[in-house]
Amino acid sequence: MDRVFGFTGAAAQEYTTKLYNSGSGAFQANYFMTDLEKRGLINSKAGPPLAQFPFYEDASVIHDAIRTFMTSFVGSYYASDADVKADVELQAWAKEANGPAKAHDFPSAISTRQTIIDILTHVAHLGSTAHHAVNTNELLSASSTLPFHPPALYSQVPTTKGGSPDVAEFLPTFGQVITQLSFAGLFARPLLENTNRSLTHMFDDPDMLAKMNPTTEDAAAGFKSAMEAFSDVVAARGFDSRGLSQGMPFVWQALDPRVAPYSITV
Repeated sequence: MDRVFGFTGAAAQEYTTKLYNSGSGAFQANYFMTDLEKRGLINSKAGPPLAQFPFYEDASVIHDAIRTFMTSFVGSYYASDADVKADVELQAWAKEANGPAKAHDFPSAISTRQTIIDILTHVAHLGSTAHHAVNTNELLSASSTLPFHPPALYSQVPTTKGGSPDVAEFLPTFGQVITQLSFAGLFARPLLENTNRSLTHMFDDPDMLAKMNPTTEDAAAGFKSAMEAFSDVVAARGFDSRGLSQGMPFVWQALDPRVAPYSITV
């Protein structure tokens, strides 16, 4: 943080802590569709819909596939909501999350299959479509184009109108840009492309599936197939007659399931 950004790691820690405690850490309020609607980005009553919304267009395909998998997975283990209520471990999880763990906006009780599906879908979303839309290959292929990337801000944000209109005054030096691009290249994780660490293989783990039932195995295969098909769509993108791709002057492929990983910790 100290080497790449114009602000210190301590400042970043202070900022993220405040951001988390001011709403971004809320669990249910930040469910995929709920969050976008709250921000007026979809289904807004205040104005016309966005003509183009590349993140939503791509992330919704992956999110729907995740939810389809989770629906099969949860349904194959819990025949009814009564079975969910009877699972003492699930209830203990909710109690601990709302107690010692101090999670923000986590369900106070897990009493329906739908609640579990929502929770698991959101966790998978955070580790895939949410995180990697601003990480890995996207850093180098799109966001590192100055002045779009956060590290581009190397001066204090103006507090009054007016002043110099020259955006270059806020940008890092050329040498610092090289350092930033080097870090972005490392974050791209090129060795994970087309491996079992890619998003396509999120649920395709032999050791895990060996302990699960056939319905879950079939659901995992369905997810993988859907992601492979979507990857073909993303990889085939190019520019239209206006020189645009999804309404943008560059081809955005950050969520290609064969390239983006499904986590950063496994």
